[in-house]
Parts: sequence; structure tokens; C-alpha cells
Amino acid sequence: MSDNNSEAGEKTTTTVLAGNPTEGVVLKRKPKKYLDARWLCETAKLAQKYNTKIIFDKDGRVFGIPSDCGGSSAIFYPVNKEWCDYVLSLFPEGAIFSGEQLFSDRESNLTMKAYANLVLPEDGGKCWVDEIKGVVHVETDRVKIKSGVLCACAFALELRVPDVIDDLDFSELFEKKEIEILLACVLKNESSPSDSQLMRINHTVIDNKTALFATNRHSLVCRFCDEIQEGFTLNPNFVDIFRVRGYTQIMEQKTEKEVNRRIQTFKMDDGCVILEVTPPTENINVEFVVTEAKNNTPDCIVKQESLSEVFSDCSRLGLFSTNMPLAVRIKNGKCSVMHSDAEVASFDIECDAPEDDAYMFKPALLEPAIKIGADLTFSKNKPMVVSNDKIVFVAMPLRIE
Repeated sequence: MSDNNSEAGEKTTTTVLAGNPTEGVVLKRKPKKYLDARWLCETAKLAQKYNTKIIFDKDGRVFGIPSDCGGSSAIFYPVNKEWCDYVLSLFPEGAIFSGEQLFSDRESNLTMKAYANLVLPEDGGKCWVDEIKGVVHVETDRVKIKSGVLCACAFALELRVPDVIDDLDFSELFEKKEIEILLACVLKNESSPSDSQLMRINHTVIDNKTALFATNRHSLVCRFCDEIQEGFTLNPNFVDIFRVRGYTQIMEQKTEKEVNRRIQTFKMDDGCVILEVTPPTENINVEFVVTEAKNNTPDCIVKQESLSEVFSDCSRLGLFSTNMPLAVRIKNGKCSVMHSDAEVASFDIECDAPEDDAYMFKPALLEPAIKIGADLTFSKNKPMVVSNDKIVFVAMPLRIE
């Protein structure tokens, strides 16, 4: 692979940089260029977290493309200028770490994990790139790693991080339990497309009030909040809502034939910036559902404190930790845990309901309702409603007996 010459007393090597299509390039050996090992290892941790590779583009940006988002999103990582300048001196059109493929796979995940989990000494260790093979070396007093390779990658990404990202911290706007209730109503079916409304938390307007809502077909929750921008949408399986620290959006139309698209930007607490391209949101008439539910005259009222105690007892007894399909039956003065129509456990409960009516629910539908802290109301052949001045929760029972 190499052809060593002795010309003017200087040693040269005939080879090619990894991933470079040009062959037979004569390169003079240079002293090692030491780079910031800590930045590489920290960026590898982030890339492993977001399931991407590390791409250096010719504009000096560092980012990754998540494989499970259809190429419509990008994660921008904190930039180290020295690293970027050096990589572009080797690969002027850009490079990717590690391997030639754009998306992360099992092999590159293992490589990224090795760099991410490396414990560096106080002095940061040593890091350099083999300019002949593109291999990235990281060396400490205990271990040497050289499994990752920089490869040429002229990937052109049109997404740009906005100059200004507005502050947004959901922990300052919502109580933790309110966020958990929203998340409980997001569909967890991984076969659904990531842009489906059922997989996301979305903006809506009810009675001229701004709100966020989530629905999974079986339940719906709305949390009113004036600080949310119109058109906001978030996929919690992709963006951790607890770690969002900033948000902004841009609406654009690429061509006259293409529909408008929304480019959402999330600033995260780990220093990364997530850009996601989403289509216009579907028209789900949340206002109608919520208004109709709140206007129902209840036939049954269950005291929240009483039902909360029942669920606490069930948790302590391990009744909900089984894989058996369970249901909760609420009847006047009684709450039962059911399996295949057989009663597993029974508890007294404060419940005002018609003597002959019984309401069957999945436990997972009642758990977020209990967190709201308000009494649960039922109407025959109508959904259950739990609400206060900030939040409205609506859920359909499995059946009414």
C-alpha cells in the first residue's frame, strides 16, 4: 500500500486518505497534530444518545441525521473550531465519523460507544488522526482506542440553525405531573409515522385559549398555556420535553407546487440543537370534543382521593405489575380489579353512581386522570371527564355494564 522513496533526504508515502476517490496521491509524513480528545468523547456521547454519526460539513458545522426520522431532522452538536478546521484540511468537502454510511448502524454504534465511554485523565489524554488511513486515535495512560475512521462525506444539509432561539422551559410552565399526563396520552405504537398527530403533543385553541393537547384515540388531554406558539408540535419519542430550553419555528414554502412546511428548532439542555421539518398539522376538532365533554351532566362522580388510595394499594400489592390484561370496574361504592371478567381484588370507594351502572376502564387510562387531583365524572354512553382550571382530561371506558 505504500511506496517509500528517498528524495532530497525526505520520506514520502504513496497512498490515499480514507474515503477519498483520488488514488496515488503522494503525501509527506507530518508530525502528529494533537486534538481535543475530550470534545470528541463528549460529542460521541451525544451522537450515541441521539443515534447518529458525527458529520463535519464544509461550512464548519457538526451534526448528525437520525435514522428513525426519515431524513427530515438533524441534530447539531457543539462545534470545536480546531477540530473542524483540521478535518476540513483533510477533507475539504466534509467528512463523517465513523464509517462511510450516513445513518448510524450497529457497528458504528459500537464504535461510538467505545469513544463515548472512554475515561480521560485530567490532562485530557492524547488524540490525533492518522492522515494516511483516517483512523482516529485516542490514548490515555491506560488504554488506546483506534476503531473509528474519518471518511469523506460531501453531504449537503439545507437546514440552518436560526440566529435567535426563544427561551422555552416546560418545567417553568407546567408541573411535572402535567407533562406526565400529556405524555401518557401520546400513542406509543412505533409503527405509526413520526409525524402522526397521535405520536405528538400539539398546539390547539379552545374558547380562544391556547393549549397543548395529546390523544391516542382512547384518551385526550388539553393543558391550557398562553406561552406556546401557534403550530407547535413535538414528538416526545424524539425530543425529550423535560430537556427543552428553547424553541422557535419557521414556516416556508420551497416551491409553488410544494405545500408549506414548518421547520421547528429545539434548543436542548445538553448544548445540542434539534431541527425538525414537519408538515402542517392535521385538523383534529379538539375544541368540540372538550366542550361537549365538559357540558355533560354526570351520572357518576368518583372522589379522586378515594380512587388514588385504591391505585396506591394496587401498586403496593403488585396487581398492576403483572402481564395479565386487567381492567378496573367502578360501581357505586366499589372498585374492582378484573381479569377475564373475574374479580381479582375489590376495594371500597367513594362513588356516587346509579345502582345498576358499572364502568370498565384500563388502569393506564385512569392513572393520568388521578394525577390531575380533581374528581372523576362519568355519564352513560359519554366519556369520563376530569378537569380543573388548567387541564381537561377525557377518556372513553372500555364498556358500561
